[in-house]
Amino acid sequence: MPTCFTSPGKTFFLGVDYYPEEWPQSMWDQDVNLMSEARFNVVRLIDYAWPMLEPSPGRFVFDWLDEIIEKLGAKGIKVVLGTPRYPPVWFPKMYLDAFPIDDQGHRIRFGRNGAWMSYCPHNPNFLRCIERIVRAMAEHYKDNPNVYGWQIDNETQWPDPYPHMVCYCEYTKEKFREWLKAKYGSIEEFNEKIGTKFFPIQIYSDWGEIDPPWPPLKEKNRGLALDWLRFRSDSLIELIKFEISIIRNIAPHKKITTNRIGHQIDNYKLSKYLDFISYDSYPKYKREPDPAIASMYYDWFRSMKDTGFWVMELQSGIFFLGKTPRPGEIRKWTYQAISHGANGVLYFRWRTTPYGVEQFVYGIPGPDNRLDRRYYEVKRIGEEVRRLEEYVCETTCKSNVAILCSYDNIWSSNMEKDDYGKDFLDDMLSVYKGLWLNHIPVDIVEPSYDLTKYKIIFTPFFYIMNGEVASKLKDYVNSGGILVSDARLAVKNEYNGIFSEPLPGLLTDLFGITIDDFDLVENVGNRKILCTEEAPILKHREILPTTWVEALRPLDKDVVTIAIHKVTWLDGRSAITMHEYGKGKAIYVGTFFSTELVDMMVKDFINNGLIQPIATLNDSYVEIMSRNGRNFSLLFVINHSESYKKVEIRLEKMYNVEEIFDQQHFKTNVLKIDLKPDDVKVLIIK
Repeated sequence: MPTCFTSPGKTFFLGVDYYPEEWPQSMWDQDVNLMSEARFNVVRLIDYAWPMLEPSPGRFVFDWLDEIIEKLGAKGIKVVLGTPRYPPVWFPKMYLDAFPIDDQGHRIRFGRNGAWMSYCPHNPNFLRCIERIVRAMAEHYKDNPNVYGWQIDNETQWPDPYPHMVCYCEYTKEKFREWLKAKYGSIEEFNEKIGTKFFPIQIYSDWGEIDPPWPPLKEKNRGLALDWLRFRSDSLIELIKFEISIIRNIAPHKKITTNRIGHQIDNYKLSKYLDFISYDSYPKYKREPDPAIASMYYDWFRSMKDTGFWVMELQSGIFFLGKTPRPGEIRKWTYQAISHGANGVLYFRWRTTPYGVEQFVYGIPGPDNRLDRRYYEVKRIGEEVRRLEEYVCETTCKSNVAILCSYDNIWSSNMEKDDYGKDFLDDMLSVYKGLWLNHIPVDIVEPSYDLTKYKIIFTPFFYIMNGEVASKLKDYVNSGGILVSDARLAVKNEYNGIFSEPLPGLLTDLFGITIDDFDLVENVGNRKILCTEEAPILKHREILPTTWVEALRPLDKDVVTIAIHKVTWLDGRSAITMHEYGKGKAIYVGTFFSTELVDMMVKDFINNGLIQPIATLNDSYVEIMSRNGRNFSLLFVINHSESYKKVEIRLEKMYNVEEIFDQQHFKTNVLKIDLKPDDVKVLIIK
């Protein structure tokens, strides 16, 4: 999938998130000079600065912002301006009704967690004030050559992780009812689709009777609960679109993005309205990082839009008294993002603030303003990236394996995570890590994407299924693709109701099986899944089930039983099957995916010549990624450990190789690479 091509003139964007308003203007020149010396060419500004831009209603002050933009521009540093959405103190005095009401009927007070996301996106007073400030900024900066583009808000989300703080005000209730009416048309159709008659006290006779469900959502009507999560996503997307429309009408030549975290918004849907999508990455937030998690999110966001993605915030220091990046980790994380398709990386943040909620979110200089190892590390990165950018911005990341993802399945499975002990995201990570360990490039795509480019597609915990997606999966396999699915496939329809047909319902003919029995696995104990001697894959392997098991009954002679259940009352029943369907194959795994199971399957796929890894290594701490140009490829070799590593990579033939940072040139078909702890090598192969 294309990953760059948005950077004009072969420019890779490297920079930092900067809050000059927090510091005396006498420090600005020093800051800008240090950024320039670090070879930064982009800075994100003012996502918190509404009070300084509009100190009183309708009175705008841009002179200080003009000054810092001019200083940055004089050093060749472009800016991305954040549209502000953290209200000034005058706002609640005028519009107290703009702040959310929780499910207990209490108004969320202004200033909670630094006023973080404490607003109702449906409140007309809030929207009017947002329009005023965004319009004023767009008009003022529409012709400023130093403004590269705009970031809409900052990490737009409802005020979770406090789920009772999602807004339940009258504006939100009315918008939710309008959303439902537009979707279902009539109250009778609504009642029928979400199954209110199965618990008759829910039957509605008028749209005005419907209130949003409150947590825990799994104790409410599941169809209404899923619609509530869809509505929440759509509401925030509409708010972002509202700001986009203002800027596009005034400054259509400026790029627009927004930075994403979390799963409250369907980011596939959102990405369609952006020039590129951005992601905020904190690999070491209060834990030792699993590098596969960061890689998964980079591949996920890269797959959302073929214009590539930026990391708008990359951890550069200790984060809320969590784990500190050890020497070399910031550099390693930077190249990990680039290797997976990022064409812009900005560090969070420039200088650590001594006050406020984020006073222990350390930046590149600390609060004492000393230039320590973190500054010199990013300065080294800047020098390296300027040597690399002419190549990296001419490349794409290519994958022939995909994971199918949908936010309906994220939301629906998460409601019931306490029951299963696992949800879609857990299952997706198991699949991704099994592929990642084998150096298989992966796209993470939504069902509407063109699936024909992939040789193998995994569908983890694909709980919700509709006719359109089912038909697309059948066409994919019929045309020669290999589909690998696991437990609880196609259990529910798009209204979050259970299918009445035998499972896997709409996909029964594709897999050639039915699910005859199932059981929750609270303790694996002696349970086993044993693969048969005749199995086309996983031969002689022993697999431990993961939280859930299913007994599969083959429906015709074309179904091959790969594995059977052992020890429990399911003893001897089919646990994993393969069915030839048209030119392809459909594999059903009667338990949830584990990394170990996917790792074994992928190794067999590689050995059978179905897919090819970037490299073959038996070291889970070394990551290898490739970006492909027209007549060359960039090979990134990343050591995720604190130990020295020696790596040997065999190429398919003799190539001209350049180690870009050490500037070594040689011709070989065997790469022997020495890696220091947390080290990265980037090689150009022609």
